[in-house]
Formats: sequence, C-alpha cells, structure tokens
Amino acid sequence: MMGKQLKKGVLIAFEGIDGAGKTTQAILVRNWLTDKGYDVIVFKEPTKGSWGQKIREIVNYGRHGISPRDELELFVNDRKENVEQNIRPAL
Repeated sequence: MMGKQLKKGVLIAFEGIDGAGKTTQAILVRNWLTDKGYDVIVFKEPTKGSWGQKIREIVNYGRHGISPRDELELFVNDRKENVEQNIRPAL
C-alpha cells in the first residue's frame, strides 16, 4: 500500500536541549502519521555525513584546538548539506 501524499511536503522540526526528548517525540509523531497512511521521513542533526561526524568527534573526544567559530562552521555546513541532500528533495 502506498502512503498518502500531500501536494506539498511539510517540515516539522523538534528543537530543544540534549536529553529533552526530541527523538522520542519525533518517533511518536512519525508513527502516528504513518498509522494515518502518510509517508514520513525523519532526519536528525548532526547528521551521519562528514560534517556531522566531525561534530560528534568533538562531543565525544573534546575540541583539541577547534575554536567555537570552527565548531559553528561545522554545524552550518552540516545543516546546509542536510537541506540540499535530504530535506529539500523530501519536500
């Protein structure tokens, strides 16, 4: 069975601090919409792409000389890549 499709895609974003339950809520909404017959794709940031992996390394292993500005640039590049490769095509 093919899911319901809208003429235009919808982006729902969950924002909050680490541990706030964003992933849990996203999964609950995904399951609810899927049960209603809608096609749903869930993305997470930082992504598993090259920029996102660098961010995760900082989180897991420390900065090791990376400035806050450089870290911000990683986040910006990760978001840009996610929008171009995942979000925009899904919409």
